[in-house]
Amino acid sequence: HHDWSGYDFALCGGPQLIHDGRVFVDAQQEGFRDRHMLSRNPRIGIGFTKGRQLVIAVTRSRVYLSKFARAMRDLGVWNAINLDGGSSIGLYYKGNLVIKPGRVMTNVMLVYNDRKQFEKVKDRLTPAVH
Repeated sequence: HHDWSGYDFALCGGPQLIHDGRVFVDAQQEGFRDRHMLSRNPRIGIGFTKGRQLVIAVTRSRVYLSKFARAMRDLGVWNAINLDGGSSIGLYYKGNLVIKPGRVMTNVMLVYNDRKQFEKVKDRLTPAVH
């Protein structure tokens, strides 16, 4: 049992792409069976370098998970997971829509430069109740 009370946010994804600097993709072993995920698709993944630098990698090209994992490793990523792909990919960076999602998004991940910036807006990030 893990105490999650000290966290503001937790992210679930998969399959794992990189573990301790080595490409490690075994989607079926992790329980992923969706043919679309296992085939060539646009990808988005998140990971950390050995120095704990956050890396979010996105490609619109249709690639297999293993190729995407190798590209992330080549960027210096030490540990990484796949987030989603296909029409779920969207990227908004520094006020610009870089990649428009192909469908309406129900979940988003926000990354702020510093904790103070996040604290100012976090109460407004909760979905509205209808």
